[in-house]
Order: sequence, then structure tokens, then C-alpha cells
Amino acid sequence: MLAMHATSFLRLLINRVPKHAPSSMKLSTSSTLLPLLSTSLTSLSSEISESLHSKGYWHTPDSNPLLPLSEIKLLRSESLQLRAQNRFEQSYSESITSSGHATRFDKPGVYACEPDGTDYDTAPNLLTYMSHLIREFPELLNEGPRSYGISNEAFNAKLAVTSSGGSGYPKHIDNPRGLAAGDTRKLTCILYLNPSYVPSHLGLLHLHLHTSTISISPSPGRFVCFWSDLIPHSVEKTSEEYVGEEYDRYAITVWMPTVDGRNIHDPESPFIDLKV
Repeated sequence: MLAMHATSFLRLLINRVPKHAPSSMKLSTSSTLLPLLSTSLTSLSSEISESLHSKGYWHTPDSNPLLPLSEIKLLRSESLQLRAQNRFEQSYSESITSSGHATRFDKPGVYACEPDGTDYDTAPNLLTYMSHLIREFPELLNEGPRSYGISNEAFNAKLAVTSSGGSGYPKHIDNPRGLAAGDTRKLTCILYLNPSYVPSHLGLLHLHLHTSTISISPSPGRFVCFWSDLIPHSVEKTSEEYVGEEYDRYAITVWMPTVDGRNIHDPESPFIDLKV
């Protein structure tokens, strides 16, 4: 997965917006997404920053999603359209062997695509969400009492679907090799796009911490963030009882890098031993 320069992404996105969009496209582009997202990020940024410092992660509660159900349904619909266009491929991750070598492993039943500006006609709201998160969230975090040097100059993004009927993936760290591989991803940000999710669908995200495992449901509009280079996590298998497109587990992930390489696998971090 290659990092995309944020300026290049935004320029490509802007160039894809039709100057005279047809009425059907205007109706498909939400007028409330940006103000809702901006309000949520601004009001939550201080809380998120403190939680990242003390716990290594943060997530919205069930009662207060980052975005309302209407917006999540729209983002889910665009995700389905991208999948119908065969934009998804087999998803994979990496694990580190005892000798320090990285080993790639596929995630059975998990597929992903990397949305970019060329997808605007199909997924304008997904692209709008990504671009606004990239522009605004790093600045909000860096303005707080704790600055993590999160950059809005580059990013990685992935739209993933974990198939219903028993798919999941094992424990791993998003950025296990860090600077040795030129990987400066520091913050993982996930938004779940599952309007009909109920607990019986399973597919929980597990964060594996020192003395406990934090289990987080992929409920609609839930926003989760954690340290990409430090926090091990896994995804519980989806229920084998519920099978079909309606039950597929969708998530849009944006990884944000740090401008200071010393923040990657920082030996002073209280979470450094989790990555072993």
C-alpha cells in the first residue's frame, strides 16, 4: 500500500467534480456530511487526544456515532457501488517472524479497495469524508495539549469488506516494521458503515492491550482510532448464521503518518511492549 500525498489527492478530487453536475449527482451528494463531520471532530478532538495518550485508542459510544444513520447509509450505498464495479481485491496484512522478517498473509473473505479521486462519480461522499478527515483531524489533534506530529500531508486509505458467514482476521499491527520499511503511519482511523448491524452479527474489533482485550462492535457510524505502530488488533469472525450482502461488514480506514520518525515505535511509549 503506497502513501498518497494529500495535496495530490485533493487536487485529483477537485478536478473530478463536474462543473455542471447533473441533478441526479447533486441529489446523491450530501449537503450535511461536512458540517456534521466537522462539528463531531471539533467537539471530540480533546477527548480523543487524551484517550490516545493514556489508553492507546479511542472510540465513539453506541449512543453517539460520529455520523448519523442517514449519512452512513449513503456511504454504505457508495461502497456497494464500488464493489459492483470490481474495485475490490483480496485484502492482506503482515506479521513479523521471530527473526524480524515480515510475512504477508491474506485475510480470507476480506476484500479491499483504495478509493481515489477517480472514484468521485461513483462515491462522492466517501471521497468527501476522506478528504475532510485528512485536512481537519490532524490539525485538531496537534492543536491540543499533546502534539503527536500527525501529518495532513500524506495518508493511506482502504475501504474494506469482511464477508458475512464466518470471515475475520488474526491479531496483527498495522505498521509492524516502521522506519525499517519507510512506513511512518502513526494513527489508524476507522469508520464503520453497517446500518443494519446488531450484536448477533458478530465481527467485533478486538484491541489486545496489557491486561485486557477491548471489544468494539462495528455499529453504524462508530469511529475508532488507535496507534498504528503499537496496538495489536484482530477482527472476530462474522456470524455464520447471517449470510448475505446485507450482513457484510464494511469499514473505511484512513492511516495518518507522523512528521517525526521518533514517534514510530517510540521506546518511551507505555505501549511499546504490546507490539512484540
